[in-house]
Amino acid sequence: MAALNQEYFDRPEVLRMAQGQSAVPSGTPGPGDILGPDGQIMVPASNGGIQNPKEVLIPPGTTLIRFANAPFVHHAAAGAWWLDFPNYKIVEGYADDTGKPVQAAMRELCAVPVEWSGMTLLIQAVTRSPLVAYTGPGKLAVAQNKVSAVKTIDPLRYSRQQVMQLYIPGLQSPDLLKQAMIVRGYTMVAPEVSVKGYNPALSIRR
Repeated sequence: MAALNQEYFDRPEVLRMAQGQSAVPSGTPGPGDILGPDGQIMVPASNGGIQNPKEVLIPPGTTLIRFANAPFVHHAAAGAWWLDFPNYKIVEGYADDTGKPVQAAMRELCAVPVEWSGMTLLIQAVTRSPLVAYTGPGKLAVAQNKVSAVKTIDPLRYSRQQVMQLYIPGLQSPDLLKQAMIVRGYTMVAPEVSVKGYNPALSIRR
């Protein structure tokens, strides 16, 4: 069975977005420029994202977990960044070992600075159709906020167990999202919970 989102996955900008590259408003694209979904030029600089992304097929019936900042569940579910359940359990185990909230543990193991997401909403979904995605461990991310004790967040400073993230393109399409997955549950937390104990300067390897 073909992946439901194959058309989105095959777009040239998707690999660059999975690698942490961003899009900037474009004038007239030049030769060789890669354009983002709204016509922006994909700039070569990157921040965060997946290290050495690999293609993976997500089968129907797969449980996926996502933290988001959106106030509405259906908006939050349209995001591209997810974890499958085994990788979410790595984050949960690290949280248990360190006494931190799962949201703070996710920030450290997946390199998610405070300004990227408030992580006030946790969603659990189950796939209804095959989906193609990029997967791999998180890259270094540069934080630009007053909460972080240092600017650089390196997931490998915290745990020897790498968390393999998923970048699933196409979920921003309401029709595709409806066919792709069903949300089984969600939990909301106060914003301060998502940063409690979050400290990029602290090196904890287990």
